[in-house]
Amino acid sequence: MSYTPKYADQIRCPNCRSHCIACGTGLAQMYDFCTKCLKLWERIPVGEHFTIDGEMMSFHLPCDNCAFRGKSAERMDPERWNELQLSLAYGAGAFYCHKGVPLDVRNAEPGGALEFEFPKKRKTVDIAGACHPYQTYDRERMRMCRGYLNKHIKPMMASSSECHAARAHD
Repeated sequence: MSYTPKYADQIRCPNCRSHCIACGTGLAQMYDFCTKCLKLWERIPVGEHFTIDGEMMSFHLPCDNCAFRGKSAERMDPERWNELQLSLAYGAGAFYCHKGVPLDVRNAEPGGALEFEFPKKRKTVDIAGACHPYQTYDRERMRMCRGYLNKHIKPMMASSSECHAARAHD
């Protein structure tokens, strides 16, 4: 794999905010790489923005490897697809895009899967008068998946607006 300097939409590393970004070439998936903190991430689709006025907005179209596309690896595996649908129905509540989310290549096991490092924030909880810190996902810094929105939220919004229109005519 070779690297070339990157001059494009995402001009800072999502992990350390460095401008020292290179792009990987010769791979099936296009990756960007920070030469300072050694994080790797899938490239933001052409024409989309990493943030808009500081907000992580969903993309206009589902990503090329979105789990909610018709022939995705997740959909082609019935057990995996069922698990994803159940997790969304029973508590996950939302699905977030992984484009631009760093992968830690330094701590990966050889031949093992890389884990996405979605942003987290520290919180505390009071248990019996003692303050206990914990980490939770920082959903304000995570991008909602366009495929998820189209598959799950858009139909709910359409049926909701149909209900409101029907009630208005009553």
